Parts: sequence; C-alpha cells; structure tokens
Amino acid sequence: MSDALLPLHQSVNDKSKFTWQLSCSQMLYTITRTDHVDTLLASTPIQRSCPQAPDKHPPPLESAYGSKLLINTTSTEKKSLRPAATMCGRDDDCYLTRDEVKYLFICFGVVAVVVLLAVLLAAFVYLRHVTITVEDASLTRFDLLTSPVTGIAYNLSLTLKVRNPNWAMSMKNVEPFVAAYRFDGQQFDRVQVAATGDKHPAGATRVYHLTSSSQGAFVSLGSAGEQEYKKESKTGTFDVEVALSRKVSYTARYTKCKIEAVCPLKLQLVKPDATTVVFQKVTCKLHKAEKNC
Repeated sequence: MSDALLPLHQSVNDKSKFTWQLSCSQMLYTITRTDHVDTLLASTPIQRSCPQAPDKHPPPLESAYGSKLLINTTSTEKKSLRPAATMCGRDDDCYLTRDEVKYLFICFGVVAVVVLLAVLLAAFVYLRHVTITVEDASLTRFDLLTSPVTGIAYNLSLTLKVRNPNWAMSMKNVEPFVAAYRFDGQQFDRVQVAATGDKHPAGATRVYHLTSSSQGAFVSLGSAGEQEYKKESKTGTFDVEVALSRKVSYTARYTKCKIEAVCPLKLQLVKPDATTVVFQKVTCKLHKAEKNC
C-alpha cells in the first residue's frame, strides 16, 4: 500500500474544513480553506501500522492535495517544512530582503570603483607619445656661401602635423617649440614653431606651416661638409634634417616632459620656373623619452 493523502473529515461550514491523514505515516494534518488559501493548522502524531512498508519517498502534501499550503506549526516544524528556494506564485509579489538589497549595492559599488580606477589609469597614468609627420616641404634655394664666412642661403617651407593621442590629457608648452635645420649634421638655422604657453588639446591634431629663409645663415661645415654639398648639388637633391624640440606639461601630471624628434628630408631643389615637385610624407623619429614621460 503506497502513501497517499486520505480525507477523514469534512465540515459544512463556510471555511470548508478538511482533515487529511497521510497513510502509513506518523502525522495527522488538519487543513482549513479560507479565501482560496489552504492552511495547515496543526500536525498530530499518530500510531498506526501498515500491511507493508511505505514508499521511501511519499508524495509531498502540495502535489497530493493540489494546492499550495501555508503551514502554521511550531518554529522547529516550520524550519523542517520550509522549501529550499522561494518561489513566487501567480498572484504573489516577489521582494528582495534588506540583506539582499544591501549585498547588491555593495557589489555595484565595488564594480563602479574598479571601473573608475581603470578609467583614471588609462586617462592620466599611462602616457602615449605624440606622433609628428612632415606632410609637405619645398626647397627653392640652397646655396653655399664661403665669403666672408661659410654660410647657406636658402628658402624652405614645410608643413608639420603633430597629433596628441592622449584622449584625456592636453599638452602645454613650458618652453618654445622649435625646429632646427641641419645639413651634413651641422645646424644652419633655427625657427620657432610655437611659443611658450601654447596649448595642444587632448586627442587633437595640430598643423604648423613654416616658411623661413636666409641670405647666408652661418654654418660650420668644414671641408667634409663642403664636399658633401658639391656632391648633392650635382643631383639637385639635398639631404636636410629637421630637428624638433619642445618641453611640455600634461594635464594632471607633475612631470615636465621634453619631446625631441628628427625628420630626415630629401628635398629636390625647385627652380622658380619649374613645375611642382611631389613630396612624399615623412614620419619623424622620436628620441627615447625621459623617465615618467
């Protein structure tokens, strides 16, 4: 004989009181129906014998009775009869407990702090170096003068493009941004690109147009330099080096950083009546940055 819920008694009042006995068990249950809610009012131990051993797993009260039971017993019995997980019925409202809400707020707070630290680290700790390119350059005069001193008469124009890849940190010149022109390793002129205090916004690209000339800028070439000039003047193409230097400060950083770069150019001498010479863009090579820069 298997376990089952057997009705023992039914009243005829409005509350529809039922008494059920779980066969082959040691408990007697009284169930009261009120407003579509079945309440288990009490449990009474009984002694009864069965012709054969009961099943190892008797059907639960709810599945046998066909309705959800609200159990009204002692605290010890409530703990033993409480379901493993809370389930919301069709007509019930589910709410988080105060401890659960507190735990969720703590989790969200920890995640927010971690994300904020990661953003600040990426924005103000890790510094990305600028990129500098020469977009265009033109040389219309390049003459070597030997009297009264060695000098170079030249006309040179070029376009520099400088990009600040840091999306949160702007740059500000604490020293002038200058460009030095060199031939055969020797400087023959120096021009200012941007003044002290000039700002370069975060993530922005600045373009500088430089035009400079001299009737005889002094240069200490020596005999080796003069020989190199004669050699290149035969082809009409000169190797001119542009050395860039600036010292800047970054937003939210104490360290002042010096930025140095070299842009090697091969410039074909353009005569006034000649057609425009196509220039190939040159990427300038940055010097190794100082510590913390």
